[in-house]
Amino acid sequence: MPADRAAGRVGPGLPGGRGGPLVRRCPPERASDGEPEWVGGGEPEWVGGGEPEWVGGGEPEWVGDGEPKRASDGEEVAAMSPAQDVAALTRAASDAADRALADVDLDRAVAAIERLGRVALASMLDALRRRGLFTAPGDRHTVQEVLTRAHVVPEHRGLIRRWLTVLTREGLLAEDGGWLCATPGAAEATGPALDRAWAWIGTEWRAAMGAALTIEYARRNAERLPDLMTGAVPAFMLLFPEGGMRLARALYRESVTARYQHGAVAALVAEIARRRRPEQGPERRPEQGPERRPERGPEGRPERGPEGRPERGPERGPEGRPERGPEGRPERGPERGPEGRPVQGSERGPVRILEVGAGTGATTEAVLPALDGVAADYLYTDVSRYFLDRARERLRDRAWVRFARLDIDADPGPQGYAPGSFDVVVGGGVLNAARDTDASVRWLAGLLAPGGWLVLSEPTVEEYWVMTSLAFMMADPGDGRAETGATFLTLDQWHAVLDRAGLRRAVTLPGAGHPLERLGHRVFAATTGDGPGAVSPDLAQL
Repeated sequence: MPADRAAGRVGPGLPGGRGGPLVRRCPPERASDGEPEWVGGGEPEWVGGGEPEWVGGGEPEWVGDGEPKRASDGEEVAAMSPAQDVAALTRAASDAADRALADVDLDRAVAAIERLGRVALASMLDALRRRGLFTAPGDRHTVQEVLTRAHVVPEHRGLIRRWLTVLTREGLLAEDGGWLCATPGAAEATGPALDRAWAWIGTEWRAAMGAALTIEYARRNAERLPDLMTGAVPAFMLLFPEGGMRLARALYRESVTARYQHGAVAALVAEIARRRRPEQGPERRPEQGPERRPERGPEGRPERGPEGRPERGPERGPEGRPERGPEGRPERGPERGPEGRPVQGSERGPVRILEVGAGTGATTEAVLPALDGVAADYLYTDVSRYFLDRARERLRDRAWVRFARLDIDADPGPQGYAPGSFDVVVGGGVLNAARDTDASVRWLAGLLAPGGWLVLSEPTVEEYWVMTSLAFMMADPGDGRAETGATFLTLDQWHAVLDRAGLRRAVTLPGAGHPLERLGHRVFAATTGDGPGAVSPDLAQL
């Protein structure tokens, strides 16, 4: 375990972490003078009977200021300061994420992901050569000439401009006075050499990840890039061949970044839920009436696909990426919440969890088992009926999971979602597909109850293989990405988005020095900071 990630551990761990529960078995003595006052009255009862045993030996040390408080089962738990509480939450999520990678050779997996990026770059140049560009030494073209001669349709011109930018930055093209030309070694990256590179990365990816459907999908897109540029082949047909979800499901589950994010998000949601409703019994679940299907959304909005991404509109990389269902665009009617009325919840009762852009359910499948023992009301939403219908079938045995339509590119109020209705809002790689991330995050923040939490996983660096595949399903953004010409917001831009939404940043993973850090896939947890579980502004630096 890297030393920087070991620092800041609070107590022996949290449920799901290493070293047992964060519970101290303490004698009936107060930090200050006087007699102890047990929460709930009565005498202390030691777990397992007998005398208390200190974790690690020695005398008890309270994690925070104040006096010990008893949990509902009679154990004493030490109150933690907000900073310590968030440090413990971070540790629990980090430990859970690392456990998800326990059987993975991380160095090999990271190297495979980075090699895939280089192969995708070569595939960009190869696609341009197949359109008659940069075919001979000395060939020079302007950006506009590239777009015209390659017959790039208007909706993909922004993407191909980004291709030219990264090809120049990575040394496959050179720029001179507004003209672009291939560099001397560029030809060696295309043709037979490119075929060998794809074969190699397929073998290496399978060895590192245990499967290679991601490579199958990426290579299939690379082979069809000239047709994708011209619009002759719709990108969603390559993601959902024959209407199936085999490739889409793999994209959001197969890679080490996806596994890490799922583990971290699941631990964060579970720990936050337990802290929000500590009084709930372990087996209580909300009673559910017969499920009714929600109404469809406003006319003309695109369908979303895996992880909630829009079809040919905004879409992104793994764990929340591109989207749209193969069935095409849904008919639209007045937008409503589940069961045809505004989504609301009481301040007491089950923890109210909303997942947006749930898509293929990759994040859901990690979070739901982590909520065992928690009284929860889980609302699974997506813009596409294709994903909602399939999720209903897969999750039919979980009566506490409901389903509804929600478009992250529109105000949730008119769609039937009331302000302050949820304790936790979860998004697995979906918000990078929003047209205006600021607006979408602001709307989601408005759905949080006091002290509520927004938990997200998002890519924060350019992914070249995404630029040759999923990016063809993304609409041009209207936020900070429009200024930088990038596919994804950077880490600093994401922090700014959360700040502008009035949220307090508490968790950002992986931490500095982690093997996955340089890949740029991040997990964020931010809170309204004005209710149970509130944190102070300085926690943004933890």
